[in-house]
Amino acid sequence: MDCALEAQRMTISTHADTSVDPALFRSRLMMSGINKTFGRNAVLTDAGIEVLPGEIHGLLGQNGSGKSTLIKILSGLYRPDGEDAVIRVDGTDVVQPITPVGVMSQGVTIIHQSLGLIPGHSVTENIRLGTLSGRRFGRFIDWSYEREQARLTLERMQSDIDPDRLVDLLHVGQRATVAIARALQVIVPGSGCVVLDESTQSLSREVLPEFYGTIRQLARQGTSIVLVSHRLDEVLTLADRVTILRDGRVTAAGVATHGMSEAQLSKEILGRQLIAFNRVEKMAIPDAEPFGAREPAVRLRGVTGEVLRGVDIDVHAGEVVGVIGATEAGHEELPYVITGAHSSTAAGSIEIHTAIRDLAELRVSQSLADGVVLVPTDRAGQGLALGETAISNVSLPRVRDKSRHGILRAAWQKEEFSAACAMLNISPPDPDQLAASFSGGNQQKLLLAKWLLQKPRFFVLHEPTQAVDVGARADILRAISAIAAEGVPVLVSSIEAEDLSLICDRIIVLQDGQNSRELTRPFTPEQVQEAIG
Repeated sequence: MDCALEAQRMTISTHADTSVDPALFRSRLMMSGINKTFGRNAVLTDAGIEVLPGEIHGLLGQNGSGKSTLIKILSGLYRPDGEDAVIRVDGTDVVQPITPVGVMSQGVTIIHQSLGLIPGHSVTENIRLGTLSGRRFGRFIDWSYEREQARLTLERMQSDIDPDRLVDLLHVGQRATVAIARALQVIVPGSGCVVLDESTQSLSREVLPEFYGTIRQLARQGTSIVLVSHRLDEVLTLADRVTILRDGRVTAAGVATHGMSEAQLSKEILGRQLIAFNRVEKMAIPDAEPFGAREPAVRLRGVTGEVLRGVDIDVHAGEVVGVIGATEAGHEELPYVITGAHSSTAAGSIEIHTAIRDLAELRVSQSLADGVVLVPTDRAGQGLALGETAISNVSLPRVRDKSRHGILRAAWQKEEFSAACAMLNISPPDPDQLAASFSGGNQQKLLLAKWLLQKPRFFVLHEPTQAVDVGARADILRAISAIAAEGVPVLVSSIEAEDLSLICDRIIVLQDGQNSRELTRPFTPEQVQEAIG
């Protein structure tokens, strides 16, 4: 991999509270000579990674760099091209073609972003999924045995989660612990490799320390961790070394993170210095008064849901208002309640340009008719039709209206898609490519463009930069700032204090479903995080 690797093995950083036994220099996981082409697009070229026993190793790169493809090859979902690919665990070659069962039998397990837990089932059932044993006589499951095995696995992780508790009742940090516990079922204590494929994206900042503690504990016991993440602060907090992919090639192999800054790591990922984000200047408003001195464009009154308890928020024309809070504070529910997506549990009202809607009766269709649009956090499940082309996704909200007026479909769709690519730097700018084949960051841009081109009267977003790389993040934040600069009121619900500090004019902090604090620009990410408490 890297001629300096032997020296790096002797100087692995232990800043993440891990300790790699110098006697264990044989690679836990070795991938080399990995090539993969889809059509005419070379996704991976001579790529690979080497992970040592008990090491936390970051796998980094922009969306589209090849990280996901490399992990899918390791899991057996994709097959590498050619005969040069080498995949080795603890010195033993993984038999080709790889199968998920085969790679798991050699001690490698992968936890994806969704965590893969089954709602409505207990912690024991989720942990022991795929390993449940029948009684010696008969086919009934020995639940006392399964419960004890689940308890022992959790104990190994120093967790006291009740094995009988429904996973639905666990907070998100505990659900992540259960997902890791299930992965450990195939790993002998002190061995194996767990791949965390964007697994922390669904976790709030509040529960991350607990999750990080679990990861460090596993590494101290000798289990290796591959950390795929876009959170650079997280990588520098946890990882001993990093491997970086750019355009399908390894540009940095096993580089020690000790002493590295986020700016340096960002430069390694992008191949250039990340340009500082600049807010787009708001359009000139005749009265030039501060937001607070004007009539709000949107009034939210008494907003109530499963968690929310009478939240009041005003948003002015051209203003970006952020909403943040600790776990179960209500900020994650707010975007869906005020746009009609969760009306069955809603109460309160939304007033937009003198039209007042009862949230208990509001439907998504009525919300859209009022010019209120929502960019949901679940782009795959709620935002995009992944089996359709990029151009179809971007233009979908306007197809019926354009057809009604007899406008030639192909012409306006192509025009809109070109505008979307220019506005958000969508890559590749191929209108006929399926949305599913775009990287995560570019899928998010397609979703954002789909609603930006709708010319909204109120723009609502939930975690708009979740699971996107640093380059895509800047493009997305700039687009949000630009729509506000045109005079559109914007509400952004996010756990990313840094993002909110960059684009917001005000930030509302929720606690226990109610308004707690309000911050007015200027503010720093640290001040935003501190306000959450």
